[in-house]
Amino acid sequence: MTASSKRPRSGSNSMPTVEIYYLSTYDGYVRTLRTPMREPTYFVLASLLDGPLHGYAIIQRTAELSGSRVRLATGTLYTVLDRLTTEGRVELVREEIVNGRARRSYGLTPSGADALRAEATRMAHAARLVTRQGRNLGADGHSYEMNPA
Repeated sequence: MTASSKRPRSGSNSMPTVEIYYLSTYDGYVRTLRTPMREPTYFVLASLLDGPLHGYAIIQRTAELSGSRVRLATGTLYTVLDRLTTEGRVELVREEIVNGRARRSYGLTPSGADALRAEATRMAHAARLVTRQGRNLGADGHSYEMNPA
């Protein structure tokens, strides 16, 4: 925290003005708070685990990995890729012209691999809370001990 003071204007009976500047304790921290990754983002990153892919291949691989739950439109994919590139999670590794059209291939960065691993760990931990050995979650939402017989 810093403070500076100003002298009152001549002829003024008011007290000196004090300006106080607060440095947020959250600067930098808020930007790094990790929220759960959206499913399309997770599968786009996962699709790049085996190496760089171009846009259409990312769409296909994402659908394959998600059991067709995630079906990305082209515009959605490139919005996700632009954001992930800005965040340093993916990078453009190659751009070529195929049949008169630009084909861009993207690869996973070390930061992207770390984020993907952290999300997979978070999801596995959350799943273990529900599927712990010897517990069964009933349709009514209550937990019941499983009968081993």
